[in-house]
Amino acid sequence: MRNQVSSISGEWSHMKNTVATLFLGENDITEIPNETSDHISKNQHGLRQFKSLIWLNLDGNRIYKIHKHSLPLTLQTASISHNLIENFPLDLIATLPHLQWLYLRGNHIKTIPEHTFARKLWLEKIDLGENYLKTLPRCPFNNSVYIRDLNLAFNDFRTLTAESFTGLQTGRIILSYNLLENIDINAFAGIDESLEYLDFDHNNFQHIPQAVSQLKSLKYLYVSSNSLSEIPDGAFENFCHSLKALSLSGNHLTRIPSDTLQNCTKISHFNIAFNEIYDINENDFSNWGYNIKSLILGNNRITSLKSQIFADLQELKELSLSFNPLRIIDTDAFVGLDGLESLEISFGLDRDDLPYEIFKPLTNLKWLSIDHNNFHMVSELSLDSLPELKYLNIESNKIRSIPIKLFKSNVHAKLKDIRLSNNELTFIESGTFRSLSSLETILLSGNKIKYIQSESFADLPNLNKLILSNNFLSRISHGAFSNLPSLSKLDLQNNLISEISFGYFTNISSPLLLNLSRNQISSCNSDSKILNVEVLDLRYNNFLHIPRCLEHTALLKKLYLDFNIINAFEHNSFMHLTSLEHLSLQQNNVMVVSRKAFFGLQNLQVLDLSKNLISQLHTSQFANMPKLRILDLSGNSLNYLPKDIFSNTLLEMLDLSYNLFAVVPSLSISDVGITLRHLSMRSNNIEHIDITTFPDIPSLQRLDLSNNKLTILPDNVFTSLGLLQTLDLSSNPLRANFKELFHYAQSLKHLNLANSGITSTPHLPLPNLVHLNLSHNHIEAINKNSVQELSKLKSLDLSHNDLFPSSVSPMDPPAKFKNIKFILQPN
Repeated sequence: MRNQVSSISGEWSHMKNTVATLFLGENDITEIPNETSDHISKNQHGLRQFKSLIWLNLDGNRIYKIHKHSLPLTLQTASISHNLIENFPLDLIATLPHLQWLYLRGNHIKTIPEHTFARKLWLEKIDLGENYLKTLPRCPFNNSVYIRDLNLAFNDFRTLTAESFTGLQTGRIILSYNLLENIDINAFAGIDESLEYLDFDHNNFQHIPQAVSQLKSLKYLYVSSNSLSEIPDGAFENFCHSLKALSLSGNHLTRIPSDTLQNCTKISHFNIAFNEIYDINENDFSNWGYNIKSLILGNNRITSLKSQIFADLQELKELSLSFNPLRIIDTDAFVGLDGLESLEISFGLDRDDLPYEIFKPLTNLKWLSIDHNNFHMVSELSLDSLPELKYLNIESNKIRSIPIKLFKSNVHAKLKDIRLSNNELTFIESGTFRSLSSLETILLSGNKIKYIQSESFADLPNLNKLILSNNFLSRISHGAFSNLPSLSKLDLQNNLISEISFGYFTNISSPLLLNLSRNQISSCNSDSKILNVEVLDLRYNNFLHIPRCLEHTALLKKLYLDFNIINAFEHNSFMHLTSLEHLSLQQNNVMVVSRKAFFGLQNLQVLDLSKNLISQLHTSQFANMPKLRILDLSGNSLNYLPKDIFSNTLLEMLDLSYNLFAVVPSLSISDVGITLRHLSMRSNNIEHIDITTFPDIPSLQRLDLSNNKLTILPDNVFTSLGLLQTLDLSSNPLRANFKELFHYAQSLKHLNLANSGITSTPHLPLPNLVHLNLSHNHIEAINKNSVQELSKLKSLDLSHNDLFPSSVSPMDPPAKFKNIKFILQPN
């Protein structure tokens, strides 16, 4: 949650000598006072007094300027991103002798001034991303500052002039997401020996700039998402001996620039995805590619892979060929890649059967993704040559059955994750996954499975997650999910199950999250077995009553029974659920709630009874729930709450909206007046509130009375609500003296008076107000005096009133309001 601190001057003496890291981000701070600020007393020196502070975070505030001598001399890292700074803070760098990292991202800086510092400065990093820079001065800072890492991403650079970085001794420059089309050949003069990392991603280059060819020590070059159609010979000549990573993805290249890369023998990461390459030639990686560990060729137009086409890539660990229209893969295409650990061939193989012969050389493969292809069948021999396999993804194919001998315990002892979702499987044969001792995850959602046999998932001691959602399951054998000691998540939602038995889940020792929602379940049989379930989701089923099987779920913490057809809560309906903390029963047909319906729920914290047909509750209805914090009774037919209904609870949030209340149930609410923080009575029939309406609720922070029938509001109605921060009175035909009405509500930050019949902007003495909504009224003109006391206002919504251009355009808010977001949309 965003705080609203607007000033950081204050008494910090109790911590000024100990704090090393201070986070003041996401507030409303506008100024950092310096030692000479007139409004700072002798004992209140802002942040300057911190003697040990080395890291300061002021991100996401409203700071315009960093004053000289405002920050402690010990500071090493200053993060002032996403503020309103317009000028580069030269004083900040000049007066902080230990500063190493400066983050100014997301400000309004347009220029870096030409300036010479009195002494040589060394900074590890300056982040100026997301500003409005268009140019750099020639020889910035006149050789007086060294910047190891300079981030200029997301600015407005179209070109770089000669000697743009001279004297900086920079090692890393990020210029991605700019508008660069060409740069001076001498742009990097002065740092051609020191620059090791250059990021030109997402610019408008049609050719590799000649300035790049002047670099001598470059190790990492990223030129993805430009408009390159070729890489000329000699483009990397001066730094080919040092280049380790090269990204040319997202361009218009039609071939691998092997001639240009002949001497770049240290490249370990090569990304040329998202180009227009049709073919890989036999000599494309010869003489230079033997140190490549990661090769990304996805999203090209490659149609075939020849025999031993990657044989020169002796150190290759990762190969991505996804999103290529591969039609022909030679059986020996991957010969020589015995060290390969990860292979992706997704979205491209258009053939009926999985070409398992191609995997035989890949004896060290750990990760295999062949999802989103067109396979109809898989041979039981497909994975026999992959003893190191840990992750297998065959999702989104058209596989109709899994051979019972596809997975072999003596071969696939390391397999942890199997993904078979979104195929056309109709059954899982018993023993399909038997004895895969390391297996942790099985995904089978989105198939056509109708029946789970006994021992379909037998002997899987480490199985943690099993997903069978979105199938056609209607039958489950007894013990189908038994003896899975590590199972913690079982998802059976959106199937056709009509009844459930705890006999399916015996001998599960880990607390289980069981999702049975969106089925047709009307009965639940426990078979007198205890189910070790922690979260049970039974939403969108056909239960007429609270299921009796819940008597055997003593460890249950969260229960969801929403969207069933339960019509009554009888005595002791939940008495065995002594560990339950969250109970959701919204949108059933509940009309009757017995006095002792919730007896036994001594640990319940959240109860949702919304969108039912409840018209009556009893005295002490929730009295046996001492930990109840959140109660939602919205969308029922209540018009009265008995006294003592909330006694002995610790209620913090109460939602009574969308009921039939004509008055606020003050006596009932007073029982939780000390703990209540949020109260909603939106959309009832309340016509009157006065000083007696909210007695003894000193901690209330949020009150919603919108869409009622309130008319006259007495001046003293909010007297007892001194901590109220959010108030919604919208959609009421209000008549009130707003100046007096809010006299005792000085903590208000959010006020909604939309659609309340107001004809002129009201005078609101609310110095802490941040957001004010006056939309959908009948205001014809804006009275500037009405907001004079709203010194912290950031958003004023005046849309959908009767304003005319003549009443809007002359409006010139005082300077202290220049950050307010005015929403002015006349009718």
